[in-house]
Amino acid sequence: MKPFPRPLSLHTLAALLMAALLSTACVSTKNAPTTHSAGPDTQHASNLGELFERARRSESPQREQYLLSAVNKLRMGGELEEAQKLLSNLFFGALPLPLKASYIIEYSELALLNNHPELALNALTSNQFNLYDYFDQLSPDSQIQLSEIKASAYESAGNYLAGARERIYFNSLLQPPAKQQNEAIIWQDLNQLSIQTLYTLALNAPTNEFRGWLELAHLNKNHQHNIDQQHQSLNQWLTRWHNHASAKNLPKNLELLSKYTELRPKKIALFLPLKGKLSKPALAIQDGILAAHYNALQTSTEIPEITLYDTSQTADMNRLYQQATAEGAELIIGPLEKQHVNSILKLPRTEIPILALNYATNHAANSTDNSETIDPSNPATNDKEGNGWKNVFQFGLLPEDDAKQVALKAWQDGHRNVAILHPESIWGTRVSQAFVNYWQTLGGEVTSNHSFDPQHGFANPIKQLLNIDKSEQRAKLLKQNLNTKFEFSVRRRKDIDFIFLLATPKQARQIKPTLAFYYANEIPVYATAHLYEGQTKNPERDRDMNGIIFCDIPWALKQDDPVKSNSLAAWPDNSNRYQRLVALGVDAYRLHSRLAILAAAPSSKVYGATGVLTLQEENRFQRNLLWAKIVNGKARIIQTFGNQTDPQIIPSNDNEKRQLTPPK
Repeated sequence: MKPFPRPLSLHTLAALLMAALLSTACVSTKNAPTTHSAGPDTQHASNLGELFERARRSESPQREQYLLSAVNKLRMGGELEEAQKLLSNLFFGALPLPLKASYIIEYSELALLNNHPELALNALTSNQFNLYDYFDQLSPDSQIQLSEIKASAYESAGNYLAGARERIYFNSLLQPPAKQQNEAIIWQDLNQLSIQTLYTLALNAPTNEFRGWLELAHLNKNHQHNIDQQHQSLNQWLTRWHNHASAKNLPKNLELLSKYTELRPKKIALFLPLKGKLSKPALAIQDGILAAHYNALQTSTEIPEITLYDTSQTADMNRLYQQATAEGAELIIGPLEKQHVNSILKLPRTEIPILALNYATNHAANSTDNSETIDPSNPATNDKEGNGWKNVFQFGLLPEDDAKQVALKAWQDGHRNVAILHPESIWGTRVSQAFVNYWQTLGGEVTSNHSFDPQHGFANPIKQLLNIDKSEQRAKLLKQNLNTKFEFSVRRRKDIDFIFLLATPKQARQIKPTLAFYYANEIPVYATAHLYEGQTKNPERDRDMNGIIFCDIPWALKQDDPVKSNSLAAWPDNSNRYQRLVALGVDAYRLHSRLAILAAAPSSKVYGATGVLTLQEENRFQRNLLWAKIVNGKARIIQTFGNQTDPQIIPSNDNEKRQLTPPK
């Protein structure tokens, strides 16, 4: 396990030295009891020095118990390297069973904290410590704790299916508060899986308990776009599984279905600009709303009436709001213009909910540019001078959010040093800065940051990005000083783990080959969705972008949305530039029946056309995107909303080797 490279304090060094000396003594366990509990001295030791002093004065196995308590205290205090060194000084083979469990617990917890779930899983599932040979002899608390760490290790490794199975395995042994928390994690794990995976697993589930969970997760994701069908399926599930653990503690969003299915709005006011520079984006959003509306008509009779209001003809949002409510509106979708969203948030009171299709201006950042409403500016805190913000939801396609997801993905992939290449524009500067801010928050380093002007080509900015220009300058100086000819190989800088690229498709098709020309072909390139135009009949034009990893909305990368094919046939002009705005309209419509549920259960998710939607602070929606890679000119999905696209089914024979002991 790779430790954090941090200097040790003199106090800790002395303590570790003492522990090392103590561990050289022969440890005898012939007369050691098969069970062992911490004595009062161990429980009440107030600091590390006291623990080490007591260990010095004690015999085995009490001495090792004091030292394991010290390991625990170091780990809990964030002193991971010191805890790891102390643990390595203990001889595992000579420990009695209870202390073996403590040792494995500390070892596995340290592995997880050091981002090595594979080491934890090896300790818990392999013959490294032969845990299953004596698992059923351990105390119930130790068994549960080891099983919980194993579940966490699976989840950290991205195997949510195995994590959920492990948690279901010991769930019935937990006390109510811990049980509720564990069931919430089971629910999160299972909802990382695709609808098809959940269906297939449910058909082959090894136990009824597991099958009940899988069927519940399946109905949750399978009926995201039809709240009536979801409510009906839930009632059928409750009839079949009334004794199931989750039936007694339903996920909050499903628990609220019966209440809010009947309270959904029956009349929607749509606030969009029909004229002016935003009329085309507004039309694409309107097309998406209508496409989702007509699709819903095929499966349900409880469809809201939609009335369109033109926001380009007025700057008075209060007057338009009063008009819509007087005409019976129970929900407003819109407005789109940023200045109108700012106005909506300043209303003294909003009696009906408003789903704004943009985000309020971040006044603290002095972001007043409204020219690119389809690419809104930085996130804002809502204006609280009035109280209207509490009933206003903000939803849009923030490029800053995409940039942050790129940063998180690259960090999770193990990268730490980034070179950034972005357009020389207000938009490019703004989005790249959002990336930098979040990347540095994670702990990453920015080794190079350059902008480009497409009118002047990409060679010079890329040479500056890679320090190729400095290498060439050094060669030129050498030639001048030596006054002789010699062979020279240009070298780029070697401290770049990956490149973050902000570019349009046309720009990216030129930038990627230029990077290869300047010896950077092997450096991973991460990007936002702005470089992807969607699936085309001619992938040849995107071959120059091969290898680029990017995030995008499900609507652009997948074909399984029932509304997508119908909308493309009805509005072919929206197939390229405005397709993501069509998806925004689709989700805006689908959210109308779930806003109250999301407000009451903020941890719940909606699996939409624009991503997995969650409601954050001040009613701002956040989107979690898909990940894809350009391969042979085509986008290939490499990661869904969890950490894996096709989870493997874990065989059940590992659970057959052990049996948890019910607590007394």
